[in-house]
Formats: sequence, C-alpha cells, structure tokens
Amino acid sequence: MHEYINDLTYNTKKAQKFFAKKLAYLMSPNELSNKISEHCEKIVLIDVRDEASYNDEHIPTSINVPFERLEKYMGNLSKNKLHILYSYNQDCLLSAKAALKLTLNEYPSKILMGGFNIWKSFGYDIEES
Repeated sequence: MHEYINDLTYNTKKAQKFFAKKLAYLMSPNELSNKISEHCEKIVLIDVRDEASYNDEHIPTSINVPFERLEKYMGNLSKNKLHILYSYNQDCLLSAKAALKLTLNEYPSKILMGGFNIWKSFGYDIEES
C-alpha cells in the first residue's frame, strides 16, 4: 500500500489533475471573504443549512436555501453566476450534495472549504439574529 501511495505522490501528471480539480470546485474562506468585500456580483452565496441555524447566524450576503428546498428554488438562480455553497462543517456533505444537484442542472458551483464552522472559527464576519 505504501509503495502505491508513494508512486502516486511522484506522479506529477495525476497530481496536476487532482490539484486543478480541487481549485476548480473548492473555495477557501479567505477567497470568499475577498469576494464578499469586493461586492462581487458574479457570485451567489448559498447556506444550505436548516432555517433555524441560518436565523441564528450566517455569513453576510448569503441566502438560505435548505438542501431539501434547493430543487424548487433553482429557478430563482442564474446559470451565469457562480454558486458558492456552505453547510455546517467539513464533515457535513449537504453542500457537496447541493453542488452536485446544481451542477447536474448546469449551475456553476463551488463549495466553501470547512463550511460555516471554519468560517466562524477563522474570525470572519457573521450576521446574528
């Protein structure tokens, strides 16, 4: 097993594909913070957590579309904007499921790395009710 992993580590062609995919579909909290402060009109920040969690606290400029309501809400989104999704934390797959659902319907999407909990722990702005 170790030899297989070591071979992959030194296979730079596979590494290039892996890192390109990671950059294409994930957004760091710092990158998102910059986009929010620039008032980037090309993004839509979507909180897919439940409504109560969103109402308690959320990332500024985000809209709340709980995962179970996403399919019905899609018609309100633009296929010309980048949809950045976040959920609770890095272990929660709601944002990945939502991103898959959006991309299956041709909405460009990325996931916020670490979700809301990492955003908050890094000290970025949050809005509270």
